[in-house]
Amino acid sequence: MTATSEHSTAPGARKKLVLALCAGTALILLGSSFLYRLENPTLKEAVPRPAMGSGMPPGMGQGAAGGAAGTAGQAGPEDERMGAVRALMERLSKDPNDVEALREAGKLFLRMGAADKAVALLTRALVARPGDTATLYLMGMAEYAAGDYKEAAGYFEAIVQAEPDNAEAAFNLAMIYRRNLQRPADAQKLLRAVADMEGASADVRKHAREELEKKE
Repeated sequence: MTATSEHSTAPGARKKLVLALCAGTALILLGSSFLYRLENPTLKEAVPRPAMGSGMPPGMGQGAAGGAAGTAGQAGPEDERMGAVRALMERLSKDPNDVEALREAGKLFLRMGAADKAVALLTRALVARPGDTATLYLMGMAEYAAGDYKEAAGYFEAIVQAEPDNAEAAFNLAMIYRRNLQRPADAQKLLRAVADMEGASADVRKHAREELEKKE
C-alpha cells in the first residue's frame, strides 16, 4: 500500500483534494466494484441500524461524492468526519485496545480513502479481539481498497468459515474469486449458495442470481 503524500496547499485546495479523494474511493469501492455494502444490516456491531443503505457498496457515504463544504458557519461532511476521528483518537488515547473505537476509526479512514490507516487500526482491533466478525469484514473491505485482493479474500474466507450463513461476506468472496483471483468455479459455488440461502436478504440473493446469469 502506498501512503498518500502530504501537499502544502491552501485550505480551499486541500478541501477539494479531500473531496476528490473521497469521490475516487467511492468509485473504486462501490461504483466500479462489485463488493457488497460495507454497512450491512446483518453485520454484527459494524454500524448502527438502519445501516448499509447509507454507505459503501453501494453508496459509500453521504460525503463521498457530494460532500461539499456547508455554508458559512456550517461544517461540511469531511469536517464532521475529521471531528469524529478526533473524538475516536481521544478514546484510544485512554484505552488503546478499545475495539469499537478502533473499528469505527478504521471505517472512517476507509471512507476517506486512507486504506493503509484503516488496515493499521483494524489490525490492532483484531489483536485485541481475535476473530471478531465485524472487524474481519472491514479488514476485507480495506484490503480490497488497497488492492490486496488475496488478503481481502482471506478475511472474507475467515468469516464464511465461522458464519456459513453470512451471505454478504460469501457474496464479496465470490466476487473477488471471480474478478480478481481467477477462481470462477469457486465463485459460482458461493454464488449458488447465496442465491439459495434462506436467511439472506432479498437484495443480496438478487445480486447473486444476477451474477450467476452473467457469462464468464
